[in-house]
Amino acid sequence: MGKIRRKISQSLPIWVEALFPQRLMRQIKEQLKLDGSGVVLKEHNIMRPGFEKPYEESKYKTEVFLHLSEERGSRFGHMDFAFGRLVYSFGCYDASSHRFFDMFSDGVLVVSSREAYIDYCLKQEKKILIGYPLLLTPEQEEIMKQKLRDFKKDLRIWHPNSFYYKHGEKNVDISDAASKLQLAVGSHFYKVRRRKFKTYFVLGANCALLVDECIGVLGVERITPRIGIITPGACYRYFENALYRQKSIVAGRRVYLLDKKEE
Repeated sequence: MGKIRRKISQSLPIWVEALFPQRLMRQIKEQLKLDGSGVVLKEHNIMRPGFEKPYEESKYKTEVFLHLSEERGSRFGHMDFAFGRLVYSFGCYDASSHRFFDMFSDGVLVVSSREAYIDYCLKQEKKILIGYPLLLTPEQEEIMKQKLRDFKKDLRIWHPNSFYYKHGEKNVDISDAASKLQLAVGSHFYKVRRRKFKTYFVLGANCALLVDECIGVLGVERITPRIGIITPGACYRYFENALYRQKSIVAGRRVYLLDKKEE
């Protein structure tokens, strides 16, 4: 497969983009207080004309998620993506490997069942998710499958404390995020053995960069310059702009949130 030369999308100052998730969370929470979830969903949910039916009929439904949270450590957002029935999420899930003020960590890829993962994020983590469905051609779906197969060659299985707890070791701490996720969703965890994602870096090899690289095989613009800082806010800026471009693969936008009755 030849390497695709990608154009670079127009970006804003890093600090401006980094604050987008916090601002969006405040905006949606205020709307919920005033108008309720029905109005919020009506205002924010968009499906581009002619895209809904092909997307629903696609074999591997692809969607990128921006996570919004009021938790102090998650205010700058998180990015992951679904391909078919699975969600792929990259992050610093091994708390024992955190270093330099938690800016660096071992890179861990988490693979979860799509519906169970979304449900967990909404009900247990009290998040709001902004989803951007991507309409891929059958050829692009095959390219994405190959990208994921190639990436898996750099992975090795890793077990959070919950794994040992389930196998009889009761004297272990299962309060960490990875253990909670595995116990609730049955997620699978993998450490990256080599290359750029071996070490998670908050401002570099992070969740947003993985999303950028995975969709990059489809020939879309780079979200940030090759040498630079990438944040979930930059991804939000990119997908919001792409939503209104005629030739974009972004099919729409939808908000995932809990109804007050479910909280």
